[in-house]
Amino acid sequence: MIVTVEEAARHFRRSPSAIRRWIASGAPCERVGQSRKGHGAMVDLERLEQWYARKYQLPSLEKRSAKEHFEQLAAWLVDAFKRDSSGLGIPIHQLLGIGQDKGAAFLVMIYAYAHLRQFECRPEVRDLPAGLLTLYRIACIDAHADKVPSQF
Repeated sequence: MIVTVEEAARHFRRSPSAIRRWIASGAPCERVGQSRKGHGAMVDLERLEQWYARKYQLPSLEKRSAKEHFEQLAAWLVDAFKRDSSGLGIPIHQLLGIGQDKGAAFLVMIYAYAHLRQFECRPEVRDLPAGLLTLYRIACIDAHADKVPSQF
C-alpha cells in the first residue's frame, strides 16, 4: 500500500523526520518528495517494512548473505570488463569508448558504492575480491603511487 511519510510514521510509531532519514539512507521510496504542498514523498509500506527488517531486525543474517552476493557482483563486473558486457561480445570500456584504466576504475567504483550502501562502510583495497583487485590495479596504472587510495 502506497502511503505518505506521515502515514508511514504512524505505522512504524516513529516521527516523520525519522522516515525521511530512512529514505535519505536508502529506504525504498515510490516518489521523492518536493517542497510543494501535496507533493511529499510516498512510500510502499510493504517494501519499507522489508527494508526495515533487513536493516534493523536481521542485520547479521542479511549481511552474511549479502557478502555472498557481493562476491557474485564482483565476478560479473570483472566479466563485463573482460568480455561481454552487452551481449555483443565487446568489453564494457570499448563499448563506452574509454580507456581500460577508466573502465576498470568505473567498475571498481560501482562495487565500492554498492558496498558502502549495503555495509555502511567503504571496502578496503586489501579486502577486494581477487578479480576486482586486478581491476583496481589496472585503474591505478596511470596514477602516482602516492595518490593511490587504500580505501574508497
